[in-house]
Amino acid sequence: MPGGSQDIVIIGAAGRTGRPLLEHLARGGTAVRGLVRSEKRAQELRGVAATVVADLADPASLTRAFAGASVVHFIPPLFDKAEETYAANAIEAATSAGVGRFVYHSVLHADTRQMPHHHRKAAVERMLRDSDLAWTIVQPAMYVSTPLLYLDPRAMVFRPPFSTRRLFRPIDNEDLTAAVANILAQQGHEFAVYELAGPSPLTIDDMTAALTTQIGKPVRAEAGAPEAALRGRNFAPEAEQEARAMYAYYDAHGLPGNGRVLEMILGRAPRSFAQSLAVRFGGSKA
Repeated sequence: MPGGSQDIVIIGAAGRTGRPLLEHLARGGTAVRGLVRSEKRAQELRGVAATVVADLADPASLTRAFAGASVVHFIPPLFDKAEETYAANAIEAATSAGVGRFVYHSVLHADTRQMPHHHRKAAVERMLRDSDLAWTIVQPAMYVSTPLLYLDPRAMVFRPPFSTRRLFRPIDNEDLTAAVANILAQQGHEFAVYELAGPSPLTIDDMTAALTTQIGKPVRAEAGAPEAALRGRNFAPEAEQEARAMYAYYDAHGLPGNGRVLEMILGRAPRSFAQSLAVRFGGSKA
């Protein structure tokens, strides 16, 4: 059931971005509730925070879920062509429920037509700016955890499905969680668009060198095939097509950004890629 007044509602609370954020806010004593699509998902979050079940395709259910909320944070599903519809429904519901602020989890360089899932987010950003809500948009770079999906620890090969020489600005997952939590819980972020990227521009080759140092064994990097990267992901055909478009863009351009805004929001220096690896690998070499 919805909690008391002034709650923060996290849409997508059971996902890899939403759950850490929900846990972070709850640990800090913030009144927060996780919005999920099914009772099964709600059960997974029992003991973490209050939960509410609602359907992104049903504005009326969202309006009920937002009752008494001060802030709604919309984390959309990955590679979902219904994202614009879901966003329109959430914006309508937030307006009807009298929500104070709507925070949208977009992506770095949203208006990139070669990547349909990015370009969709640019459309949602425009939709939000045209609404009557007070809004905030966060645009995260690639998460540190994302390139690590392409590490084969048995072969000691880092094999992303794109060039190892293009620049990225990976953001530590916990830094992203802390930054977004600050944005949600603090005043003064209305009508801001924040690019949230890590502290250093890095190629996959640079990340491989950091992995070699951290693991204590040689790791080599090579560009892999999209088919291998998609194996086991269980994407629908349309989502798989969009992932391939993303890989092609990364291969041609990378996804660089700037880390100054993240440092400002955190109020401290963000973790470097090497520091993130040290945390993930237990702080010691294998």
